[in-house]
Amino acid sequence: MVPVVTVTVADLLKVGLAHQQAGRGAIAEEMYRRVLRFDPRQADALHLMGVLELGRGRREAALALLDQAAEAAPRRGDIHLSRAGALAGLSRTGEALDAFAAACRLVPDMAIAHHGLGRALVETRRGDPRPHYRRALALDPALSAWNDLGWAIQQMVSMAAARTGYARAIALAPLDTLALRNLAGSLVASGEGIAALRRYRQTLALEPDNGGAFAGVGALFSAWGEVAAARVAFDRAAWLENPPGEAWSQRLFFLNFVPGLGFAEHFRENRRWAERIEAGAGAPPVFANERAPERRIRVAYVSPELVAGHNQLAWLMPLLENHDRRSFEIAVYADVPHPDQGTRRIAEAADRFVDIHGLPRDQQAARLRADGIDIAVNLCGWRASERALFAWRAAPIQVAYDNHVTTTGMRAIDFRITDAEVDPPGVADDWYTERLVRLGTGYASHHPPAEAPEVSALPARRNGHLTFGSVNQVPKLSLPTIALWSRLLAAVPDARLMLKAYNLADPHVAGLVGGRFRANGIDPGRIDFVGAFVDPADHFRAVGEIDICLDPFPFNGGKSTCDALWMGVPVVTLAGNSLMSRIGASLLARAGFPDLVAPDEDAYLAIALDLARDIDRLERLRQGMRAKLSASILFDGAAHTRDLEAAYRRFWREWCAQPS
Repeated sequence: MVPVVTVTVADLLKVGLAHQQAGRGAIAEEMYRRVLRFDPRQADALHLMGVLELGRGRREAALALLDQAAEAAPRRGDIHLSRAGALAGLSRTGEALDAFAAACRLVPDMAIAHHGLGRALVETRRGDPRPHYRRALALDPALSAWNDLGWAIQQMVSMAAARTGYARAIALAPLDTLALRNLAGSLVASGEGIAALRRYRQTLALEPDNGGAFAGVGALFSAWGEVAAARVAFDRAAWLENPPGEAWSQRLFFLNFVPGLGFAEHFRENRRWAERIEAGAGAPPVFANERAPERRIRVAYVSPELVAGHNQLAWLMPLLENHDRRSFEIAVYADVPHPDQGTRRIAEAADRFVDIHGLPRDQQAARLRADGIDIAVNLCGWRASERALFAWRAAPIQVAYDNHVTTTGMRAIDFRITDAEVDPPGVADDWYTERLVRLGTGYASHHPPAEAPEVSALPARRNGHLTFGSVNQVPKLSLPTIALWSRLLAAVPDARLMLKAYNLADPHVAGLVGGRFRANGIDPGRIDFVGAFVDPADHFRAVGEIDICLDPFPFNGGKSTCDALWMGVPVVTLAGNSLMSRIGASLLARAGFPDLVAPDEDAYLAIALDLARDIDRLERLRQGMRAKLSASILFDGAAHTRDLEAAYRRFWREWCAQPS
């Protein structure tokens, strides 16, 4: 007689798990299915099947099984943890956070659950992740959470404060290239560039194709004004990055600093990048916006840079304060990692403020579409994140405004707001994918800075010598710029030069810049190197110590030029052959000082020398400058906004007239 062998559910689960751990998924699946034929709500079988599907990369199928498991056994923390992993893999971060939190409540001593909850809190900004990272590390000191703790501190406090977490991660895992790279970034934030460069090089020694490390090296060399070395690093970073993202966008922005690149070269580089971004976007959506050409238009301004101290506030606030709310509903969509008082100021000035940080780009675009936006305005065209959002078509009409690139290169952006000085007719038109819309009031309007003190007396009278100056970042001080300024200093031998930039307080950076002047025959002892100030009023007072400002090229000043003019300081600029090399010409023409715009280097030198040799003229300019600016089109936010609104209305009427 053959004995009867009874196989229990526990036996099937045990056998299935053994096969699953040995990599024999098909056999494991058959064991679990046999269990579920007996009991379709058996939580362990559903859970293990879900984990099996996760391992196969089938997250949707895994989540369906894990949802059933959690419903069958709602008090099982391990099931909620697996479910959280599936949700995180599907970019459903808010739901993943709730699942991680449930796992932590049910099993408080599960280190991996606290680690996952910390990550979800960082991504959603729905709480402080640091206690959960610390709890995870207390439960399991060997857990790879030190780098994540450093990242959380960087996001919530500062990059410099994150150093301890990164250093501890490296102590535990010396070959952790992500921690090494993050530590390098924290050293950059602390002004320790040489130490940061060593860490980047250590990363690359371990991982020669680490694109993030190459991008970090490029940013560091760029900040030092080492343009040739930075270009090599950025080229390598972009080549390694797939799909194209922040390294590519950093490189495209950096190209504005490179002398000799005109409209054509910038177009080719931006278009090459945009083609790759567009290839990853979905098919253009069908919009159901009401086609009523004279109705109230819903306009959305989109940016990640809406924070205090950022130049963008000076250009955006005039629009928000002057838009005709009867004809336009104004929304701001902020992709801001660290909102601050500047972000709140923007939020208060808009009709509607929407935080889209942390959402995938396709979901950000979907949010704008769901909100019925008619015109989406890209305020930051050089950033990969923002171009990717617009590639998914967030609105029927998409516009580039104040972008710091020549062209976005994207077919999905329909129009670019500009003017005849920045983009000369007949010269620039062929080098844009967008339709150029030249406004008579210019590409943007400037907001008078409330922090600026009154205009002071001419420093040259008090000092007994003339002070030339620049308040632009170091990479703008190109070798051709330094060569021309050196000719000027040689022609006015008793003059001094003030250079103000955030990192010029670093002796290494000041030494590099001083050495470039020495190579052109100018003693660096004639140069005053000034770093950043915490108080904006101190920044303006420092600007007020300059008699004549010198605009760098090929990347002109923007807000820095307006700041100087507001403090009564004339600015001499050179009009070049690319968008960023013509910003100065636009600003000065609209401010009422076209005579300070030079067509070539010799004319630039002549304009600066004429000013330097006429102290009385400088004093008259200084004392009358603010009144002249206040009456100029450059500072007339209301006029510029009306001009822009008229363009928006034309765009909208065109779209309404198209067949649906």
